[in-house]
Amino acid sequence: MTKSILAGHICTAVCAAALLVAGAAQAAYPEKPIRYIVPYPPGGAGDLMGRSLAQRLAEHLGQPVVVDNRAGAGGTLAAEAAASAAPDGYTLMGAAMQTHVINVSLMPNLRYDAVKDFTPISLTHTLPRVLVVNASIAARDVAELIALAKATPGKLTYSSAGNGSTGQLSGELFKTMAGVDMVHVPYKGSGPAVNDLLAGRISLTFDSFAVWGAHIKSGKVRVLGVTSKKRMGILPDVPSIAEQGLPDYEMSNWFGLVGPANLPRDIVTRLHAAVGRSMADADMRKTLTAVAIEPQFSTPEEFAALIRNDIVRWGRIVKSTSTKVD
Repeated sequence: MTKSILAGHICTAVCAAALLVAGAAQAAYPEKPIRYIVPYPPGGAGDLMGRSLAQRLAEHLGQPVVVDNRAGAGGTLAAEAAASAAPDGYTLMGAAMQTHVINVSLMPNLRYDAVKDFTPISLTHTLPRVLVVNASIAARDVAELIALAKATPGKLTYSSAGNGSTGQLSGELFKTMAGVDMVHVPYKGSGPAVNDLLAGRISLTFDSFAVWGAHIKSGKVRVLGVTSKKRMGILPDVPSIAEQGLPDYEMSNWFGLVGPANLPRDIVTRLHAAVGRSMADADMRKTLTAVAIEPQFSTPEEFAALIRNDIVRWGRIVKSTSTKVD
C-alpha cells in the first residue's frame, strides 16, 4: 500500500469519526477497558504487533486496551473467543492469515466461520518472509537453489513451525512453482528449527526477518530472497523470489483488526479512525519496520475482500499441495 493511499485512508477515517462525535452512541464508546485478543504467546512478532497497536489504540480511544494472549491450536482458541463475544466493541481480535484463511482449508471442523462470525475493521500489518539457507549450501540466489534442488531431488530439507503453518505453505508454494522436490521438516515453534538450521541439520527455511536478522548479519546463514512481491525496505539489496524466475510467487503473512459479527457501524467507524491514527504513528512505524513488519491501513470493505479472496487462493494451494495439519 503506497504512502499516498495510506494517507488518504487515514484522512477519510479521521474525518468520518469527527462527523460522528455529535452522536450520543458514538460519544459514549468506549466507557470501559477493551480486551484485545492476540493469537500468539508473549514475545515474538505477533505479540509485538498486538501490543504496539494496543498501546496506540488506548491513547486514541481514551480507555485501556488490554492484550489477551490466546495462543494454541493454530489460533483457533483466540478466534473462537472473539467470535463468541458480545458485539459491543469491548472484545477485539488481532486476526491473522492463519486464523482467517489457512485454517479454513486445513481444519474442516472449525468452530467459527472466518467470514460470517467477524466484523473486519482494518488490515494493520503485513509480514513478508525471508528465504534463508545454511551457509554451507552451494546456492547464492534462487536460480542456483532451484538448480541444486533439481540435481539432488529429496536431499534438501526445509523447516517450519509446524504442519499447516504459513512457513510450510511458503515452502510448498515454492516447490510447486519451481518444480522441485524438497523435504518438509515440521517443528513445534521456531526455536528448535533455528538451532538445527544453524547446525546444518536443515538446509533452508522460509521465516520472518525478526527470527533470522541477526544470523543473516553474522554470516551464519545466507538470505536468497524475500517472499513479498516487492523488496523489503530493511533488505533493499535482496531481490524478491518473484524477481528471480518465479513471477507469481508471493507469500506475505497479514494481520488485521476484527470484532465479533454485527458490530455496530458507529463503533466500527470509531475504531477504524483510531487504527488510522495509530498506524500513522512515526515511532511505532519505526519499531515495526526495524524487524521487517510493514504497517498497513485499509477500509473495512477492503479488508473483508482480502479475507474472502485469500480463502479462495490459499484453499487451492492447500488442496493442490495436499498440505495437512497435525
